[in-house]
Amino acid sequence: MSLWLTLRYRMLDYRFRVYRRVPQKEMRQVIIYLRKTGSDLVSERGYLI
Repeated sequence: MSLWLTLRYRMLDYRFRVYRRVPQKEMRQVIIYLRKTGSDLVSERGYLI
């Protein structure tokens, strides 16, 4: 599985687990890169569910 799919899956999975417990909870997820990267993921601003 590519890094892109892994990150998206993990973030989406976490969001759904929280949503099941507390549906009205607003959530903001952030990825912090510890090394410089040329990945296109860095410029991705968000996604909607």
